[in-house]
Amino acid sequence: MEFAVLTRVASLIFTPGNFLVWLLIIGSGLLFTAWYRAGRVVLLATAILCLFLAVLPAGSWLASPLEDKFPRPSLPAHLTGILVLSGGSNPAMFASRDVPGTDSGGRMLAASELLRRYPDAKLIFSGGIAPLTGQLQPDTVVARTIFSELGIPPSRIIWESHSRSTWENFTYSHTLANPKPGDAWVVVTSALNMPRAMGIAAKLCWPIIPWPSDYISSGNEERIINMDFTGDVGQLEADTHEWLGLLAYKLTGRLRSKPCTH
Repeated sequence: MEFAVLTRVASLIFTPGNFLVWLLIIGSGLLFTAWYRAGRVVLLATAILCLFLAVLPAGSWLASPLEDKFPRPSLPAHLTGILVLSGGSNPAMFASRDVPGTDSGGRMLAASELLRRYPDAKLIFSGGIAPLTGQLQPDTVVARTIFSELGIPPSRIIWESHSRSTWENFTYSHTLANPKPGDAWVVVTSALNMPRAMGIAAKLCWPIIPWPSDYISSGNEERIINMDFTGDVGQLEADTHEWLGLLAYKLTGRLRSKPCTH
């Protein structure tokens, strides 16, 4: 099985919402067998987990270590280019309603502002069709409309519409960018995804400046009582996807913890 498909399958199986449903099904099923006591234990554990998620901001606690790792730095006087990674767009909604629905509008706005600030910089938008999502069109379809509505000339954008993962985002875009010594590139993606993005960039020996956006944690996680079960599960879905992605990329040698020295 291809790496992009395998990681997608793992993220679908091990997301918190799906995990709770599996526990509920298994626990309920065991009640009608000789292992009914084990079923009670599983259901009790499921109830405790739900209570934990309803009361405590676990989603923010898991997101903060990733989102705080790469704050926005000072930018140089000149930028060669801007790499924008796709994510959170909804090509299916766009196809049916002709409205660019997206949960990642922050990165589009950030990239547009950088283009205005650096009129000589070019932009690469990278995003294809992720496996097992039922998408019929790549994320670039939605991005074209958003950038057009933001007033960005099409001539300033290079479209990469074949990548299916963060690894392919970078490898395909690296070929398009062909960065040379002295070039200054910025990567714009969600703050949650930024540690994985920077690890891949280091693996490819591509010096790149992080410009995170689309935060889901406030960075002020001292609050204890949350009382937002659905919101916390939604955050945990994104957190789990990213932590599993980091683990998978680390185990398969797709990340480098330190910048390339050559």
